[in-house]
Amino acid sequence: MAFDNGPLSFCVYRLDEALPENILELFEESAALPLNQVKDESSNGWTARHLLERIFTEETCMIEDYVQVHFRSSELKVAAPILKAKCAQVEFQTMQEENLSGINRKRKKEIKENIIDELLAETQPTIKGFPLVIDPTNKLLYVATSSAKSADSALALLVESTGLSPIPLTPQTYMSEQLGSLASSYDSIKLTDSQEEAGETWPGRDFLTWLWYLSEYEDAEFTVPDLGVFAFSVDGPLNFITELNGARESVVKKGIPTLSPEADSALKDGKKLKTAKIAIARGDDTWTFTLDADFFCFKSMKLPDGTEFQYKARFIERLESLFVFQEAFFSLFKEFLNRFTGDQRTENIKKMRAWLSERESNVIRTEVFDVN
Repeated sequence: MAFDNGPLSFCVYRLDEALPENILELFEESAALPLNQVKDESSNGWTARHLLERIFTEETCMIEDYVQVHFRSSELKVAAPILKAKCAQVEFQTMQEENLSGINRKRKKEIKENIIDELLAETQPTIKGFPLVIDPTNKLLYVATSSAKSADSALALLVESTGLSPIPLTPQTYMSEQLGSLASSYDSIKLTDSQEEAGETWPGRDFLTWLWYLSEYEDAEFTVPDLGVFAFSVDGPLNFITELNGARESVVKKGIPTLSPEADSALKDGKKLKTAKIAIARGDDTWTFTLDADFFCFKSMKLPDGTEFQYKARFIERLESLFVFQEAFFSLFKEFLNRFTGDQRTENIKKMRAWLSERESNVIRTEVFDVN
């Protein structure tokens, strides 16, 4: 289970309203179907501690104030290779028994439909899903998936079943909260005079590229009130992208990607970082993850080693660690907004341009892969 053990991929949402007092009853009303009721159409629903548990109580869904449920998608589906092979077998038998030279389209359709009915009667449903944790104290929701489509499906069901309206903490929404109407006037950072204007702004890419700049050119340490001093680093694989010239992407992952001439060339071509591996540390505690800068999705995060071994204590310890992490991460993003949306913007862009012009003497050879 993602929140109590092992690496974790997730997105964060803010909850502005209080949880309904009967929230467990609301989850139960939209519970996933029993497996013997799953049909050949996909159905979504909630489960409790695991994907097969349909009992929603404080014991199965709550650890102290945290609420954990699973979003589950279920479908009764015949594997395509088996269906194709079975259809070929029956068509061949039919041709032999009826002395036919071929099977017309209508007959093939009938054969296929009959076979699907037979196979579905013998088939177990497929299920997949992921957990969600609500932290009502800090008014946060963690959704343990790196798929935007899956997250959207879970959020749609959450809104429908509980009435909650989580706000995704993406670069755009966080900017809107911090800057209000000024967020719409944000301009992308241009690191070279020859760089063309992009048709759409992606502040998360500017932010991730700025983190890289900070780690090499300024100071990779920062202080979060009440939480202490943190430090961070940026590493590969590095995924660059530009919205110009067909939205070309390139990935640098061999050797030391951050010091490669290919990475330097990508920056000079006007590309920004879309994904990179980040480490944030405080003392002996380190959070490492791959950041998708477009939507602030945190992938394959390794949390600091905990000291608790009992299930509930370890769960609480990891959720507290997640809260510390996101407080540190969004304090960095807030600092980025302070530097690039006010009077300091011009000076900070000059510093990033100076960093880019001075990088060539520090780069080493590696490999680059273009993604078509």
